[in-house]
Amino acid sequence: MKNNKFVKQIPNILTMLNIVSGLTAILLLFLLEHSHKIVIVASLICFGALIDFLDGFLARRLNAVSGMGRQLDSFADLVTFGIAPVCLVNYISFSQIVQYPYFAVISVFSVLFAIAGVYRLARYNISDSTTILKVFPLLLPAFYWRYIALSTVFLLSTCRRLCILW
Repeated sequence: MKNNKFVKQIPNILTMLNIVSGLTAILLLFLLEHSHKIVIVASLICFGALIDFLDGFLARRLNAVSGMGRQLDSFADLVTFGIAPVCLVNYISFSQIVQYPYFAVISVFSVLFAIAGVYRLARYNISDSTTILKVFPLLLPAFYWRYIALSTVFLLSTCRRLCILW
């Protein structure tokens, strides 16, 4: 019987790992001094996405869906797909804002994205629906913002190399 209770907690443990992944991404963004910091942070967010898929899949498979798990999953989504990508985008924007002043607009929109994500998750938490389509609109833009951030870094570094070559 004890083993069954532990098995039912596996999805919640994975959700906590997702939260740790998102928080680690945020902390490393500000604390790590490494040339590949942005790639490491983006990888942690991707790892969080994988864990997010697994915890939901296992919760349904093990018949371990619970109110607590639903709340934890929403908090994990907020941290990993709401706050961490916004921190990543703003880190990149602020590091380039002197050279490219229009990056300030990207920062504003990324904060608006986080606010909309919080609202969306709160609305999901009070609804009766448990379908992935209700939460998916937060996950998709998170990947979009990460793509924009990484593309910007790639384009800027490429432009710098081309300017040096000319």
